[in-house]
Amino acid sequence: MHDVAALSIEEVVGRAIGTVGSGPVFLSIDIDVLDPSVAPGTGTPEPGGMSAADLMWAARTLAAELDLVGAELVEVIPTAVGSADITALVADRVVREVLTGTRCAVRRAADERAGRRPGDLRDNRGSRQEDDARSLYRLEARGLLNCPIVGVAVDN
Repeated sequence: MHDVAALSIEEVVGRAIGTVGSGPVFLSIDIDVLDPSVAPGTGTPEPGGMSAADLMWAARTLAAELDLVGAELVEVIPTAVGSADITALVADRVVREVLTGTRCAVRRAADERAGRRPGDLRDNRGSRQEDDARSLYRLEARGLLNCPIVGVAVDN
């Protein structure tokens, strides 16, 4: 956590991606990296932990930038005293961010194989796939699809 505070989440994630390189990666996220005010339902609450927004960004970015072959989210105990299931809500969102990042990576690879650039929707099938791609590119152009950048390895 000290590295994130001193350097920024973006810098730490960037360094992690640079260290891992292009090989296959299994992503393991321990929910107790979050501050207990955000995720109290864990076996080892860590006061002073990350924000949910930083973890969600890092999870999506890692999944988008690395060759992800699997992932896990551990230490979620949504029935712990005082948790009121908010930990489960945060955990659910983190998992969806990993899936979204993976989808971004798949889309980017498909575009590269097809010789398309972002925003280039040449698809002679006229299918729903084209509509989905158009929506993704619109979000990306508006800066709302935060796919690229970096990944994180944080230890409290």
